[in-house]
Amino acid sequence: MNKQKSITYRIKLHLSPVDWSLNELDVFLESKQERDLAGALIKLGYNVTPITFNDKDKLENGCADIIVHKNRLKFPIEITTTAPSNSEIGGGINSPHGHQWAKVSSRALPLAVHSFKHNLPCFLVMNNKWNKYPHVNHLINNLKEFKCHLLLSDFVEGWSNKIAEEINKILEEIK
Repeated sequence: MNKQKSITYRIKLHLSPVDWSLNELDVFLESKQERDLAGALIKLGYNVTPITFNDKDKLENGCADIIVHKNRLKFPIEITTTAPSNSEIGGGINSPHGHQWAKVSSRALPLAVHSFKHNLPCFLVMNNKWNKYPHVNHLINNLKEFKCHLLLSDFVEGWSNKIAEEINKILEEIK
């Protein structure tokens, strides 16, 4: 019996949106939230690019979903809609060591590393239901000192415009 080995080649494909009748937001494939926020930032005049799951520079870019470009600088934005479970505030899976909070807070670490390394702001957009937990507010306040901004959203109609305005206010300070 003759066994043939298959070989996989990784290729990078660039599509011209005009040639395929795509608009500039069609490149944001990962989530609706990603596309909505990118659209709101583009309306504010920013150049925004997606980072896909298998992007080789994903770690270098803070494991973010999208990158905002300004003055040749990159500002990563990660979006997570994960909400706390309905269990008690005092402990359990939403506690500082609980696995539900770990899913969300683990997204902040690569962003914080990027922020420390480049001395530039980064952003984590997360569900505002986390706001009632003291450990979350503690993390939000402490990371802000290091230019890593955790922004809270309800992810309902108009959320992306509010978050884009918050990001714009922070980025306006960058020359």
